[in-house]
Amino acid sequence: MLFRPRKPRTFLTRIGAFFWPKGGFARSVEYVRHRLGRLPDTPHRLAAGFASGVACSFTPLIGLHFVLAALLALTLRGNLVASAFGTIAGNPWTFPFIWSITYLLGSSVTGLGAGMDPFDELQIATILSNPWGVFGPILTPMLVGAIPLAVASWCATYLLLVRFFRFYRAKRRERIARRQRQRMKTA
Repeated sequence: MLFRPRKPRTFLTRIGAFFWPKGGFARSVEYVRHRLGRLPDTPHRLAAGFASGVACSFTPLIGLHFVLAALLALTLRGNLVASAFGTIAGNPWTFPFIWSITYLLGSSVTGLGAGMDPFDELQIATILSNPWGVFGPILTPMLVGAIPLAVASWCATYLLLVRFFRFYRAKRRERIARRQRQRMKTA
């Protein structure tokens, strides 16, 4: 094989790299930052799209995050690609924290599920016989609790990213102009 490493990675090394990449997560964050900054759209649309993805990550509707983020981005005139990137906020590392906060907030607002263990009735026979009776006391508080958290996360993310995209674009224009001036001097 043409680009194979000299020392093949073991199975355990590959599993470890899946959970913690060799270069760390900083490289992935840097890639997303540059990728988003170079999208051809206005700072408002990029920030609104990314914030829509972050806000939809607070809902417990896992399979629908991309769709919900795209619909919210379209409604708010945000960028669809940025909304897909924004759903990165909801991942296996953050979901336990997000879900516990949304459940606690929702159960305190609605009064449903307060003082009960939501996982007592999670047995296959009970789920198959009455799915809403099992998931209703869990899903309803989570949906209610997700609304204020989604709104707050959208606002915070939007305000931070509009400034970031304006700054990034200005610095990028400055770098490009500097390179062009250097080329003109050498030519």
